[in-house]
Amino acid sequence: MKSRLFYISLNLIIPGLGQLAMKAWTRAVIMIAGTIAALIWFFFEVLMQLLPLYRDDFSGDINIDVKYILLSLGLILVMYLWSIADAAWCHIETPKEEKEEKGQ
Repeated sequence: MKSRLFYISLNLIIPGLGQLAMKAWTRAVIMIAGTIAALIWFFFEVLMQLLPLYRDDFSGDINIDVKYILLSLGLILVMYLWSIADAAWCHIETPKEEKEEKGQ
């Protein structure tokens, strides 16, 4: 069994990866799918604002709607924090692991 720090570090790479390693399949799929959906939403909001520049359509103003961009970034942050907190709280250490950490 791995240590709690191992699962937390996996979640720093991709939210839900630590849950996959802990074999908490449902939470892992929800976290990974939620993070991917929030990333797609973020890139959609950013790229849709830049599309008039790509088309050379400078006739109108470019209205950047920062609200949705920040909301999608906030959702990504929530997914990261949730996955890290879940890995820290839900990892159950066996008595053998506790003895190894104390050096016994």
